[in-house]
Order: sequence, then C-alpha cells, then structure tokens
Amino acid sequence: MSACHLLASLVALAAASGISTPDRSQPDGWWTLRSVRQGAVLHHFVLVEGPSALQRETYEDALVRLCARETHCHIHFWDDPDRAAAGLPLTHDQFEARTGVYLRNGQTGFEELQLTCRLDPAGCR
Repeated sequence: MSACHLLASLVALAAASGISTPDRSQPDGWWTLRSVRQGAVLHHFVLVEGPSALQRETYEDALVRLCARETHCHIHFWDDPDRAAAGLPLTHDQFEARTGVYLRNGQTGFEELQLTCRLDPAGCR
C-alpha cells in the first residue's frame, strides 16, 4: 500500500468513526497519523519523513508538542508509511518497523525516548 493510499484509508476510517485524522501541519519532517486514547494513556502514531527521520531532535520535538499536557503519553514513530500502524494492537511487523517509541508516566516520573539502533547506536541494548 502506498503512502497516498494509506493516508486516504486513514482519513476515510477517521471520518467514519469520529477519530482524529492525520495532521500534516506539524513542522520539521513529522506528522501525526492518528491518536488513540486507551484508558489513561494517549497513544500517538507518528510518521517521520526524509532526513528528519535520522535526527534525534525530530523525535524530541514531537514528544514535546504531543505530550506536553498529558500525564500518560506514548508515541510510536515510523519512517515507512506502508508499515506504520493505524491503531492498537501493533502487529509484529509494525512493532519491528518502528524507528522509535516514547513513553511517559507522569504519576511515577518515568519518561524515556528509545530510538532504533540505526538511529542511536550508543543506546542499543
């Protein structure tokens, strides 16, 4: 499925179900595909594009903008629109294709941005 087909499918699904639509207004090479609240946690599905996908600052910009007002926030990042998730649960392929994930639990103070080894070799485990 191409990026255009994925975007069109997401917009149609969102319109039919009343969920948020892709937001291409975000700066710096990233945009929100969809946001889903699951209990107290807000999950954002974000596509990072082009050279911005290789820059840690792109991911940090997204987490600041998307999670500023949220106590519990998760952001899942992809650079391949054909492998990006449109909802939960993630398939194994969608999980493996992520370029990063951000997790925050404001009640416990836990906050972490994990990037794939190709983006952050020093952070590989």
